[in-house]
Amino acid sequence: MCLCVALIIATVAAINVSIPKIQTSSLHPSNTQLVWIVDLYVIVFAGLLFPAGAIGDRYGRKGALLGGLGAYVAGSIIAALSKTIPILLGARVIMGVGAAFIMPTSCPSNCRGTTTTRGPACACELSPFVAVDRA
Repeated sequence: MCLCVALIIATVAAINVSIPKIQTSSLHPSNTQLVWIVDLYVIVFAGLLFPAGAIGDRYGRKGALLGGLGAYVAGSIIAALSKTIPILLGARVIMGVGAAFIMPTSCPSNCRGTTTTRGPACACELSPFVAVDRA
């Protein structure tokens, strides 16, 4: 489960490192297009994070996680094979949607059955420095 979250975070870093390669690729993106290529994934991911978590809680985390992984892989393949900027941007959107379903559904999987008098309690480590406690 931690590898899923690491993959999501690494995607942000990887795209920033690959900016020079993208600029010299056959896509020839403008500076504005390059900004959208980098930021669209994060915008979609952040915008859908809470709704995706609610969907996972309501309809099942396993299905949401598997659906998110499927969308993420499909978006990654489309992005790798894209020949135009709009296709690449669409692939980044698909990856962001997949990541939004992966993050909230992979964290709480270790805390099933942990409850307090106030309801479920879980510490989900999102990074080495941040922990979210639902108690």
